[in-house]
Amino acid sequence: DFLYCENNVWRAAAVKPSEELSKSRVREKLDLERLYWERREIEWKIVTEKEVSKTLARNLIWLWTGENIENLIPSEQILNTLREVFLQLYNDHFPFASIIEGIEKECHLRAGTAMLIYKDLIRAGKIQIDLNRKLNMTDPRRVL
Repeated sequence: DFLYCENNVWRAAAVKPSEELSKSRVREKLDLERLYWERREIEWKIVTEKEVSKTLARNLIWLWTGENIENLIPSEQILNTLREVFLQLYNDHFPFASIIEGIEKECHLRAGTAMLIYKDLIRAGKIQIDLNRKLNMTDPRRVL
């Protein structure tokens, strides 16, 4: 379900509800997945709701859902420029709502596009947030 890099080491994780682990077909599939990653020398583990808080799970779902930004802005050059502008405004501590509204208005983007750019920057590691805390989307830099 997830392939990620942590401390320059690639890792993979299968996310399953704990009650699914007792099913023989699920265990067979997980064993195949384990072998797949093992052959590629990538650490693999199973993660259940017992290892992940509800807040983290909600934040990960939020972060990884939504339309693909490349579908909305197919030009890589324009998308990279928008990423740079967003990041500059964010790092200069402009109000978050102003960044979202300003980028969408000034660039004639569909509502929600700037939020997708924000998520894209988080996934790329350009913006750091604590996914273990409830997100405050009126100002994500503030902790609730």
